[in-house]
Amino acid sequence: MGLGKTIQAMAAVELMARERNLERVLVVTPASLKFQWVEEIRKFTSRQVQVIDGSEKERENAYSTPTFYRIVNYDIVKNDLLKLNAWEPDLVILDEAQRIKNWEAETTREVKKLKSKFAFVLTGTPLENRLEELYSIVEFVDARRLGPAFQFLEDHRIIDTAGKTIGYRNLDQVREKLKPILLRRSRDKILQDLPEKIDTPIHLELSTTQQKLHTETMEQLAKLVTRKNLTQIDRTRLLKILARLRLICNCASLADDKTSPMDSPKITELMIRLKDLILSGTKKIVVFCESKEFLISIESLLKKNSLGYVFLHGQLPGASRANIVKQFRDDPDTMIFLSTDAGSTGLNLQFADTLFNLDIPWNPAVLKQRMARIHRMGQKKPVQSFQFIMQASIEEKVLVSLQKKNQLFENLFGKTEEEIELSSSLGQEFLDQAKTWTQPQESQVTPHPLNSADLIATAIPFFEALINCLKTPEGNRALDSVSEPLKTHFFSLCKQISDQNIRHK
Repeated sequence: MGLGKTIQAMAAVELMARERNLERVLVVTPASLKFQWVEEIRKFTSRQVQVIDGSEKERENAYSTPTFYRIVNYDIVKNDLLKLNAWEPDLVILDEAQRIKNWEAETTREVKKLKSKFAFVLTGTPLENRLEELYSIVEFVDARRLGPAFQFLEDHRIIDTAGKTIGYRNLDQVREKLKPILLRRSRDKILQDLPEKIDTPIHLELSTTQQKLHTETMEQLAKLVTRKNLTQIDRTRLLKILARLRLICNCASLADDKTSPMDSPKITELMIRLKDLILSGTKKIVVFCESKEFLISIESLLKKNSLGYVFLHGQLPGASRANIVKQFRDDPDTMIFLSTDAGSTGLNLQFADTLFNLDIPWNPAVLKQRMARIHRMGQKKPVQSFQFIMQASIEEKVLVSLQKKNQLFENLFGKTEEEIELSSSLGQEFLDQAKTWTQPQESQVTPHPLNSADLIATAIPFFEALINCLKTPEGNRALDSVSEPLKTHFFSLCKQISDQNIRHK
């Protein structure tokens, strides 16, 4: 991430316009990046560019205007598929193409109905958890590249007697099939061109109120996981309990409205560090957190202390997001960029040099995406990041589970192994671990010459992927029907937790 996917794609477009007479290019991108694409296109080319946005009537008028580039977000594809295909784009570019990794999702099905002669997919995370995710993304570019889905799964999955995936095999064959259409830019190849990055974990203790709420909630979890057979209702409760534990780690009032909204060591520590950084001359600071409600609490303190800030979250329209980034970049009094993970992908924030992660996302790719907002091509200054971690809490358990998250990607793209093994019993291993979570224990994350953030940076490789090739007419078909057992949210979560556990020595 941050290695120039956009500029490389535009360069490829210019070459193909000359060699293949491209006249219409459709770019599908997250809403937060639509106007960033416009800015980049106008900066590097003289091509006409148009953003499709607004009400149905406004979009209808826009479609009647001739243009070379047409920029839409993924939701608009679902609403305006017929109009987009009627435009007959020569090339479709999917930015942040991990949005179509789930072949069962409605967005994925609709996007794969787009028709074009050529297709690029751009992503920094072509594969996160399962080999099936890569299949789904590649299928958009070339439906025949990896063969029928059922055959692909039969050739490469290792399953146990219960039909659960416990590993993958013949990965060398997958690598060979991808070679003609895969262009990878890895960060290690350009690290010498990037300034230094310093990762600092900040270990904090739960407040008395947080500790009480955390213990009570862990006891609820322990009672639930001791049941022999979990119903769908039990699984839903499990997810809610895990979400509650994470909210408690941020601020007690997020889980119990009877407590003070300021009962949060994270808020106290953040405000101290923000003031110190600003007094020491730091001009631009990015603060990430999954919880919008937690950021709202922080926002109130920034106002109270007259600290200039902007706030990006998923409910903002695309144009507003672009204006927020512009204000943060150009206004010297706007020093702080608050953002949910709606801003973790694609944004160019390399004019900032300091980043706070107030929580730990389940997915390590999100953590990497956050950091890539400021540590990317164009950054001129050393970068520092701070990772807040509540000791003896669910956050430590999430942190240690991130370390092996990228095992599958490394074996497929970075190594030469033909086979890898996953946990043999994902769900049961998670349940067994959960049973011990309420037992007294020392903090699992201890100070170490190689700090936790460094461990994350080491375990999660940097990579960029650009997949492009000629699409066949058959490539526009929806994904072949496959008979694969559906995985519930619970077992997806089990995979994330139990399969990624690391023992710290």
